[in-house]
Amino acid sequence: MRKELKYQLDVERSELLIKLLSLVCAPDSHTGTDGSYQVTSLYFDDRFDSHLWEKNDGEDKRPKLRLRYYNDDKEKLYLESKQKKGDYVLKHRRKITREEYDLMLVKPSIVSQWLPGIHGEGLIPVKVVTYERKAFIIPCEGGRITFDRQLRASTNFRPHLFGDCAYAAISDENTVIFEVKFNESLPWHIQRIISDVGIKTAWSKYATSRQI
Repeated sequence: MRKELKYQLDVERSELLIKLLSLVCAPDSHTGTDGSYQVTSLYFDDRFDSHLWEKNDGEDKRPKLRLRYYNDDKEKLYLESKQKKGDYVLKHRRKITREEYDLMLVKPSIVSQWLPGIHGEGLIPVKVVTYERKAFIIPCEGGRITFDRQLRASTNFRPHLFGDCAYAAISDENTVIFEVKFNESLPWHIQRIISDVGIKTAWSKYATSRQI
C-alpha cells in the first residue's frame, strides 16, 4: 500500500514544479522525446454504476478496475485494480494480451482469477479516459510524481478500447492534476520543492468522466 497525494494546479505553477523536479528526478520509462506521453484507460463498472456511486459518496468499499496502455502501444495492455483508503492506495497490476482482453469482455468473471480482491462478474466497460502525462521517478524511494493535463473522456455508449471513440474535454486548458505517489517518506529536497502546492483535491478522472 502506498500513499497518494493529489492536487489541482494551473499550467504556470505546474511548469515551475516540472522545471525544479527535472533537476533532481529522472523521467519515467514511458517518457517520449518531448518529455511527456499519452495515457489511455478504459474503466469498468456494473450496470448499477456501483463504483461511481461509491466514489461520489467518498467510499471505496471494493477495488475499482481499469485497463490501461501508454502512447499508442496497444500491444502492451495493463489490467489494474485500485482501492483507496484515505491517502493510501492498494494497487495490483497484471499485463494481459489482446485475446485476454476480448475474453474478459464476454466473461468478466475471469478477472477474479487474475487480480486479488476483484469480483469481475457483471463488470462492463463504461468510459475511456485519455490524457497527456509528464512523470518523474522519486530517487531512492521508488515513488512517482505525475502531471496530467488535457484530459478527455469518451462520449460513446459502451466504449471499446480497440474501437473508434469520440472524445470530449473533462478539464480546461489551464488545469493540471498533480500527484505524488510514494511508499514510506519523501526525500527532504522533494518535500521542499512541493511544499506550497496548496490544498489536496479529491478530483477523480473516472467520476468526472461520467459527467459527460
